[in-house]
Amino acid sequence: MKKNANQILEFQYDTLIDRINYCNRVEEVTVINTMMSRNQKLVLYGPRRFGKTSLMQNVIVPDYLKANKNAVAVMVDFMDVTDLQSIERRITQSIVNAFRAHAPISDFIASMAQYFKQLSLTFEIDPSSGQPSASLKGGRGKEQKTIEDFFNAIKQISIDRPVILMLDEFQDISFIPEATALIRKCLQQLTKVPTIISGSKRRLLTNMFASARAPFFGFGDELVLGPIAIDDWHRYFNARLSTIGKKIERSVLQEICVMVNDVPNAISEIGFWIKHDSILSPLLTSIEVSNSIDRLIRTKGQTFRYHLAPFSPKEKSIIEGIARTGYLMQPSSKDFLQKVTSNASSIKKTLTKLERLGVVEWELDRGFRLSDPLLGLFVVRNSAM
Repeated sequence: MKKNANQILEFQYDTLIDRINYCNRVEEVTVINTMMSRNQKLVLYGPRRFGKTSLMQNVIVPDYLKANKNAVAVMVDFMDVTDLQSIERRITQSIVNAFRAHAPISDFIASMAQYFKQLSLTFEIDPSSGQPSASLKGGRGKEQKTIEDFFNAIKQISIDRPVILMLDEFQDISFIPEATALIRKCLQQLTKVPTIISGSKRRLLTNMFASARAPFFGFGDELVLGPIAIDDWHRYFNARLSTIGKKIERSVLQEICVMVNDVPNAISEIGFWIKHDSILSPLLTSIEVSNSIDRLIRTKGQTFRYHLAPFSPKEKSIIEGIARTGYLMQPSSKDFLQKVTSNASSIKKTLTKLERLGVVEWELDRGFRLSDPLLGLFVVRNSAM
């Protein structure tokens, strides 16, 4: 990948990752771009902290806009939507942002007026930037009709210009009974709009897409963002460490990846920390890196304690049990029950709560793990939570 003087190689985490700093995913990007060029539908699964949103927003969207003149990219984030009103607000803002980002001012105003004339449309000028913004509203108490109007507008736009639609954290609409059937009906009308439906909660997505009785059964092909290969991480790390005269051995990096369950966000956070840890020698040894990670965990201790404070002692014992296990495939196993001194019913209830809150993730073939592996390291090293 070519870079210019303004692009800096750095470890990025807890943010949308710049394309230049996105580690690999070359095969996945090729597959997705090919599918989008054919107007296909894709269900993209990636656990939280795996860079899924960065991939779509900073890689796939620029590629699509570059390949398709006058294209519009609409990306809606459904995380934590609670009702049809919140879905309507998310879609409204996403459409306005899409047109404002990818069209000149005159085209932005004309396009909004053309495609959304069935809705209440007002324009105003941002006093700080001087840029126009639009406000879309449907009839009060008619959120379902308004959402349908939005998707109909996307369909009409796709007749005149290329449109790519991305619906992130899609599984959260499953908690709104009327939303699933409504969105399914709307998406069925978009036959020529390449669409990516993505989510971080695999089991909820599976319930929506995988079985014959699922509401979105047969909607599109599935692609999973799995762990990044150690060789790719090794090249990535040394490219960034070399800018300050440091280097890491492959075996040491392998230890880091295992320690944090191959979660890219945690790996990058450790990379940033050790890159800027002035105590470390140019060739990073296993002991040095381990001690540096200990210092990182200590600096985050107060934050971790704050996150853990609301949980009961039994819930904390289950969190600690998962942290010590790494991956928990059999929550009801005799060994795990003894470790957490709890019963199968209580563990199941707690895991459901922790998964809903985003504290734990469930990965196919590997089981439950803590969403933030660094929290797991803190819990193991400070068992009196």
